[in-house]
Amino acid sequence: MKTHPHFFIFGLALLACEPNGSSESSDSADPATGTGETETGDPTTSTGDEPTTTSPTTSSTTDASTGSGTDGETELPEETETDDTTGNSPMCGDGIVDEGEDCDDGLLSDDGPCVEGCNHNVCGDGYIYAGVELCDAGPQNGMYGGSCSEDCTTDNIPHCGDGILQDGYETCEVGETNGDGVSCDPNHCQWGNSRFIFVSSATFPGDLSSELITDGDTTGVERADDLCQILAIGGGLPGSYYAWLSDNNGTEDSDAAARIGGAQDGADVVYVMPMGGTVVAHGWHELISNGPSEAIIRNELGEELNSLPAYVWTNTAMNGTSLGENACDNWTSVNGFGTAGSTAKGPTWTEFQPFLCISMNLHLYCVQGKKKEEG
Repeated sequence: MKTHPHFFIFGLALLACEPNGSSESSDSADPATGTGETETGDPTTSTGDEPTTTSPTTSSTTDASTGSGTDGETELPEETETDDTTGNSPMCGDGIVDEGEDCDDGLLSDDGPCVEGCNHNVCGDGYIYAGVELCDAGPQNGMYGGSCSEDCTTDNIPHCGDGILQDGYETCEVGETNGDGVSCDPNHCQWGNSRFIFVSSATFPGDLSSELITDGDTTGVERADDLCQILAIGGGLPGSYYAWLSDNNGTEDSDAAARIGGAQDGADVVYVMPMGGTVVAHGWHELISNGPSEAIIRNELGEELNSLPAYVWTNTAMNGTSLGENACDNWTSVNGFGTAGSTAKGPTWTEFQPFLCISMNLHLYCVQGKKKEEG
């Protein structure tokens, strides 16, 4: 029987439709699930000639147990410097002298050999080394009229009456008399009548309210004068004291200069700061013309203020008269502004800038002067 060519072609087509035929569609849907999943090959039929590849589903996954990153590489934590002997991070106070430390005994006491910052306790650092130093005033060691000498003892502290004329602090020594017959002031080692001038240790708002004066009998500049007197007595200073402070009431007491009473004393008055006798001005005229030759930074106890420069209520011009400004309602209120000076040399000591009466607590300058009854 003769085979027709069409039957031969039809037979080949039937072979192609057999289940194991290579032309079966790889993306045909599973009628049971409808998921269209791709069938995978039998691993046992692999020839081993296929190229090896990395599954993309694993190359971007971080393994929490190993710290692997998105590139499959292990990420290590940053190294922390540790002490070889303890395994802990080096720190001051751990009893081990690490790099950058002078000492470390694990105690860090203020009176021992090793102090804060793991530094040796040495003379001049402000820490008194028990059993070794008698005193230590830090940078003020050896200061004239201070409390401690340069070698951290209480000997050889320069002071008035030590028999040595201290340049910049003294103009004479105790027992001397100048050509005009004026004796050397034994308290300050200055020729003539020395008077104190200081900046108050306490600060006040614009109405000058303070626990130093509990009653409300005095206000304004009169209250300021009382505050200066109270502070001076507390500091053991002699004489009568008045505030370098002016109001605008237009009375005889409005101007600071009128209340202090210094102009009539001529050039014999020398104004000095407590504790050390640093000269501020040689005479009243010099004070009101040039301002202080040294910044007034010592309080009634002779101690320097902790924070410098400091600001001081004044409303007072260089010559000691009122600036004519509405200064905190004449120092009776916390409303408005008040003009203040700065602890510096020259004009700014009394005329610096205005401050809010309520937001700033400022100091007062206190000047020793004559009592009013003395004229």
